[in-house]
Amino acid sequence: MKSFRSIQCALLLIGTTLCVSRVAAIECKVLATDSVNINDQCSHIPSNRPPTIHALTRAETLRNFSIVVFLRKPVIRDGKTNLKVKFEVRNPIGKKVFESKQPLTGWDGSWADPELSMLSLSRLNVRFEPTEPTGRYTYTATVIDHFDKDASVTDSVGVVHEEPAPDDALLDRQALDRYIMNYYAISNPAKLCAAFRSYLPLVGELRAKRKGQYNPLPVTAFFSFVLERNEGLHDQFIRLYPKLDRTGQDLAVLVLRGAGASALNRAALLDKELAAKIAGSKLPPLRFAKVEHPVQMDLLWSEFFANGTYEPLRKIVAALDMESEVLSPEEYKKLKNPGDLERKRLLAYCNERAAVWSLFANAKRDRLVFFYLEGMLQSGELSKKRSGLVALILKQAVEARKKAAEAKKAAATSGRAKAEATVLEKEKKTHPKAQ
Repeated sequence: MKSFRSIQCALLLIGTTLCVSRVAAIECKVLATDSVNINDQCSHIPSNRPPTIHALTRAETLRNFSIVVFLRKPVIRDGKTNLKVKFEVRNPIGKKVFESKQPLTGWDGSWADPELSMLSLSRLNVRFEPTEPTGRYTYTATVIDHFDKDASVTDSVGVVHEEPAPDDALLDRQALDRYIMNYYAISNPAKLCAAFRSYLPLVGELRAKRKGQYNPLPVTAFFSFVLERNEGLHDQFIRLYPKLDRTGQDLAVLVLRGAGASALNRAALLDKELAAKIAGSKLPPLRFAKVEHPVQMDLLWSEFFANGTYEPLRKIVAALDMESEVLSPEEYKKLKNPGDLERKRLLAYCNERAAVWSLFANAKRDRLVFFYLEGMLQSGELSKKRSGLVALILKQAVEARKKAAEAKKAAATSGRAKAEATVLEKEKKTHPKAQ
């Protein structure tokens, strides 16, 4: 079980409330979610920060999601609890289709404070198969507190199984940016193919603007990461392939290659020629142990945008102290015969600068990035140099947010003043004698 210390805020955020038993002291809340970063948030964000959880009420065929249980106010003896969790699932006609034969383990570890909310390690991993009927499924969890005379509390959540309904409307540039950078929080897989099609015209524009230096790999990697955990989208994406131009087809092959073996196997059934292209394509590793090139920084952000997980951010922060000695471009240019060591130090400098800039830009914009960085700083796991840089990034992000809020307020005040002045001017012209 994981401590989810500010889950009350999280539940308010998603519009739900805790279920309180009149018999048991313990409280529980059952939630359906396709967020894959709940454990990461639980382990790595500070105790006073609310997590970001995407709650599901509807799920398409083959969409992966989980039924999770949050607990609060158990009976504690000598810092220990004794809890069990049982699950039951009923289909749209009310028939019981699953029941845990034995109580699933809840948690028997220490619990520092009964007021703190905890995430049970017991959960149901769910995916609606094509053979299962559509309609509303009900998932019920019963939590038993053996230290409270086996008192129990129950809560349920419903999820509607529906057929996939692709959203084909294209996105403008701003909407596409929001879709990609906020995906882990909004989780809208039905829009993925439309988002990919919306991105393709930008490739040529960006290549022309940057004189051929634009690399589409980080954005295609984002689509791969999303496709990887949404097998229900594989058929739709594969059938999109013949409708694309040459550039679109080349990028689609890379997306499918990055989505893993499941996408390749599906392509082999639907389009053998495409499957051969996927198998023969060359794609750099989308996941790696550490950053060795600036483009890998962008790949890590793509993974974070898709899943909201902690590990990509940890690797970006690690780039803040890759080498004890670095060389700036100015210093490098002064060298007469730079060797491999000097080039390595120059690259380390570029990676470090890219890490600082990207962490600041995203900490200013994305609260989960900010919370993860806060958690790193408070944990004491960072080196002295990294701690100093992360603290500076957080400070500058707070200041930037404050300035942005003040500018927004000033703009609103100015707008109201202009509107009032316009009204007065019209009144003077309409009723000159009254003035």
